[in-house]
Amino acid sequence: MKIRVLQKKLFRVQVRAFSLVEVVIALALISFAAIAIMGLLPTGLSTLRDAMNQSRQAQILRTVAGLAAVTKFTSLATNGLYFDSDGIPVSDSANAIFTVNVLTNLPVYPGSTNAAALQNALTALRVQIIWAPAPHAPGRTNWYSLQVANDGK
Repeated sequence: MKIRVLQKKLFRVQVRAFSLVEVVIALALISFAAIAIMGLLPTGLSTLRDAMNQSRQAQILRTVAGLAAVTKFTSLATNGLYFDSDGIPVSDSANAIFTVNVLTNLPVYPGSTNAAALQNALTALRVQIIWAPAPHAPGRTNWYSLQVANDGK
């Protein structure tokens, strides 16, 4: 008798499972979250592309400022500096993603009586960066202002 009671206790297994309603609710919640995440992907990729573009333009501006710091201001105004997709200078427009035009302006010194003597030491640059991701795609144009100092040599 004791053996039968022991066997009943040993083999008494309670099976618990999810009901069909619980499974459907769980799938609905998971699919809702997945659709929301997939909806954010295009916005995230667009933001990433814009951030990369801004980083490359900042690198191009550093290159232009470095060039201006070691070049005579009279020979600095130039059109058609070309850069590839990584912001590295290239020699022609065939491989270029960015086209840079540099305009020089005399800086303004409010209240200074010595402005003429400072013209060789400081200049104001207007830098136009045109970004065209494809050869026949419309480009985006950004303008930047820089003030660069050098010794005029």
